[in-house]
Amino acid sequence: MYKRRVPRFASIDVGSNASRLLVVEADAADRIVELASIRRPVRMGHSVFLTGKLDLKAIEECVRVLKEFKKKLAELDVSEVRAVVTASA
Repeated sequence: MYKRRVPRFASIDVGSNASRLLVVEADAADRIVELASIRRPVRMGHSVFLTGKLDLKAIEECVRVLKEFKKKLAELDVSEVRAVVTASA
Protein backbone atom coordinates (compact mmCIF):
# COMPACT_ATOMS: atom_id res chain seq x y z
CA MET A 1 0.00 0.00 0.00
CA TYR A 2 1.31 3.47 -0.92
CA LYS A 3 1.55 5.99 1.89
CA ARG A 4 1.58 9.66 0.86
CA ARG A 5 4.64 11.54 2.08
CA VAL A 6 3.80 14.51 4.29
CA PRO A 7 5.58 17.74 3.18
CA ARG A 8 8.47 18.96 5.31
CA PHE A 9 9.32 22.62 5.72
CA ALA A 10 12.17 24.47 7.41
CA SER A 11 13.01 27.95 8.58
CA ILE A 12 16.46 29.33 9.27
CA ASP A 13 16.91 32.49 11.33
CA VAL A 14 20.38 34.05 11.36
CA GLY A 15 20.15 36.48 14.25
CA SER A 16 22.59 38.84 15.90
CA ASN A 17 23.14 36.40 18.79
CA ALA A 18 22.19 32.94 17.50
CA SER A 19 21.23 31.01 14.39
CA ARG A 20 18.21 28.73 14.53
CA LEU A 21 16.81 25.92 12.40
CA LEU A 22 13.24 24.65 12.73
CA VAL A 23 11.98 21.70 10.66
CA VAL A 24 8.34 20.63 10.64
CA GLU A 25 6.15 18.14 8.87
CA ALA A 26 2.73 19.48 7.94
CA ASP A 27 -0.14 18.38 5.77
CA ALA A 28 -2.59 20.95 7.20
CA ALA A 29 -2.41 24.11 9.27
CA ASP A 30 -3.63 22.26 12.35
CA ARG A 31 -1.45 19.15 11.83
CA ILE A 32 2.17 20.21 12.35
CA VAL A 33 4.85 17.98 13.83
CA GLU A 34 8.22 19.43 14.88
CA LEU A 35 11.05 17.24 13.57
CA ALA A 36 14.06 19.33 14.57
CA SER A 37 14.82 22.51 16.46
CA ILE A 38 18.46 23.57 16.63
CA ARG A 39 19.93 26.75 18.13
CA ARG A 40 23.59 27.68 17.77
CA PRO A 41 25.06 30.75 19.52
CA VAL A 42 27.01 32.40 16.69
CA ARG A 43 27.11 36.00 18.04
CA MET A 44 27.17 37.65 14.59
CA GLY A 45 26.25 41.02 16.04
CA HIS A 46 28.79 41.18 18.86
CA SER A 47 31.51 43.12 17.01
CA VAL A 48 28.96 45.08 14.96
CA PHE A 49 27.64 46.66 18.14
CA LEU A 50 31.21 47.59 19.13
CA THR A 51 32.92 48.46 15.81
CA GLY A 52 30.18 48.66 13.19
CA LYS A 53 31.72 45.70 11.30
CA LEU A 54 31.21 41.95 11.19
CA ASP A 55 33.99 39.88 12.77
CA LEU A 56 35.68 37.34 10.44
CA LYS A 57 35.56 34.60 13.10
CA ALA A 58 31.82 35.15 13.57
CA ILE A 59 31.29 34.93 9.80
CA GLU A 60 33.28 31.68 9.67
CA GLU A 61 31.27 30.26 12.57
CA CYS A 62 28.02 31.26 10.88
CA VAL A 63 29.09 29.48 7.67
CA ARG A 64 30.00 26.37 9.70
CA VAL A 65 26.58 26.40 11.39
CA LEU A 66 24.76 26.89 8.06
CA LYS A 67 26.63 23.86 6.67
CA GLU A 68 25.45 21.89 9.73
CA PHE A 69 21.89 23.01 9.02
CA LYS A 70 22.27 22.00 5.35
CA LYS A 71 23.22 18.46 6.41
CA LYS A 72 20.17 18.25 8.69
CA LEU A 73 17.90 19.49 5.87
CA ALA A 74 19.23 16.78 3.55
CA GLU A 75 18.94 14.12 6.28
CA LEU A 76 15.29 15.04 6.87
CA ASP A 77 14.47 15.41 3.15
CA VAL A 78 12.99 18.91 3.53
CA SER A 79 10.75 20.18 0.69
CA GLU A 80 10.94 23.94 1.26
CA VAL A 81 13.29 26.23 3.19
CA ARG A 82 12.98 29.91 4.11
CA ALA A 83 16.05 31.65 5.51
CA VAL A 84 16.05 35.15 6.99
CA VAL A 85 18.57 37.40 8.64
CA THR A 86 17.20 39.27 11.62
CA ALA A 87 18.65 41.86 13.96
CA SER A 88 17.39 44.05 16.76
CA ALA A 89 18.72 47.56 17.06
